[in-house]
Amino acid sequence: MRSHEDHATLEYRATLLQLMEADARHILEVGCGDGSLARLYKQIAPDCHYVGVERHLETARSAARHLDRVVVGAVESLDLQQFGLEPGTIDSIIYNRVFEDATDPKELLQRHGAWLKPGGTIVASFPNVQYWQTLRSLLRGRWGDDSALARGYRQWFSLDRIREMFAGAGLHLCDVVKLENGDGDSEEFQQQLSEFVQALPLDGDRAVCDTATSEYVVRAVASMAPPRQLLIQTLLLSTIASDRVRVYQPDLLSRTIPGVRTISQVKAADLSVGRPGEDKVFVWQRDRWTLSHAIAVQQPLLSLGYLTVAEIDDDPRFWAEHVNNNFILFRSCHCIQTSTDPLAEFLRQFNPYVRVFPNQLPVLPPPRTYQDDLPVTLFFGALNREADWAEIMPALNRVLARCERRVCVRVIYDRAFFEALETPHKTFEPLCTYERYHQILHQCDVAILPLLPTQFNQMKSDLKWLECAGHGVAVLASPTVYDRSIVEGKTGSIYRSTTEFAFKLHQLIERGDVRRSIAANAYQWVKENRLLCGHYRQRYHWYLEMRDRLPLLTAALRDRVPELFNASSG
Repeated sequence: MRSHEDHATLEYRATLLQLMEADARHILEVGCGDGSLARLYKQIAPDCHYVGVERHLETARSAARHLDRVVVGAVESLDLQQFGLEPGTIDSIIYNRVFEDATDPKELLQRHGAWLKPGGTIVASFPNVQYWQTLRSLLRGRWGDDSALARGYRQWFSLDRIREMFAGAGLHLCDVVKLENGDGDSEEFQQQLSEFVQALPLDGDRAVCDTATSEYVVRAVASMAPPRQLLIQTLLLSTIASDRVRVYQPDLLSRTIPGVRTISQVKAADLSVGRPGEDKVFVWQRDRWTLSHAIAVQQPLLSLGYLTVAEIDDDPRFWAEHVNNNFILFRSCHCIQTSTDPLAEFLRQFNPYVRVFPNQLPVLPPPRTYQDDLPVTLFFGALNREADWAEIMPALNRVLARCERRVCVRVIYDRAFFEALETPHKTFEPLCTYERYHQILHQCDVAILPLLPTQFNQMKSDLKWLECAGHGVAVLASPTVYDRSIVEGKTGSIYRSTTEFAFKLHQLIERGDVRRSIAANAYQWVKENRLLCGHYRQRYHWYLEMRDRLPLLTAALRDRVPELFNASSG
């Protein structure tokens, strides 16, 4: 179990990361410490040029392992020429707990703000002078060990002072996150404080809220105009299929865009969460309806001014509810988002406003290191694939018999596949967590990805290959789906017969140089082309475009499903 201090550090770092736009080209972190924040960010956007400033030499040496460049020095002496950067070119500046030691924080903000490109961001943390532990120590007349005052900061900040500083520097403060340390004595103090402030001309609720905050983490934009406000609200039918790759991961990066909020809920949605002046988007993820249900759930959204979007990443003909109800989900939404071009082509017969957002990797795992003295590990893990692997199983078993102890197999979920393997060198894992799946995949060398050319399979995405490539795993795959992505012999291997499957699998097992060359090429290609950081903003711009065309989309929706606009239908 992590200590309370460890949890607080992780929460603080996660807050900074959430406020850093995920597609930045140039980031400057002042107070970069040992490079922990940069290490996490570079997994999301590895091509970002990330530079840092750290006053402590030994800590800076540790940070240099993760940043592109580190300068040792104090924040006041910072000069852009030290990094070879020009004013107006930095996407984001991160002030990591440094303002409390600055001589003139306001002057720093004004000077450094000129380094940002238009629309660039500043993310900064500030200790709260109104924090209850600080007030308690002041009332006791000492700095005590339980008080943040013991750290001897030069500067202390209230939220009002922070707002004034940013406004004075020509920056629009658009996000304020309040961190608390969760001390158990806080509730008792808050109760006593609420009684005290009643006798003073103060806003009691605000006073209690402010004193509960130990630290503010804020984000500001290099513009005096606020960013456009967008709410992306998603309702998931379940969390079994595609929830991470189609909802949670894109939402996480979308929230890094100033002005964007994302909310995801399962089975029931709260339609009171919208704020004044906010463009609202409602995404129905993998739902299935009758016409009467469509009317019941869509009419409230239309009355509240939502843009409605249907999200699907599998052939909807697999579910009888879609077929029997004439695909009403897709006809009754303003527009549709999906994962592949074949799916989009099929869906346009029900709604012409379809956009493809291919699946991407949210983070790039660290490069693989391999051990030559271990057996080659094959990977297979999938749901409902028995029909797809049945024809290659005899060939697979022949290769396993030929290679004997030089190969082992790791199987996730598919017990029938595991039982059909004629080798003692195999392990089975039941349906496991997403994290455990990636942990296992990272330990494998070759993945087998069979898909028969069925109607359903041909609309699937290449996500499994992306995941394998990210973990340095060479792939032997069917042409269905994967020949649209894999460059044969370079970023993967495609088999078109059982004979070819056996030959190529044996080669991947016996030829470590071939196997690792393919894995390295695929890793580099995914890094350059299929990371979410390079694509998530396309979804944002499409939502804004659709919002701007909402009257036209609503008119088209009225033509497709006039029952939605019949008052008696509800």
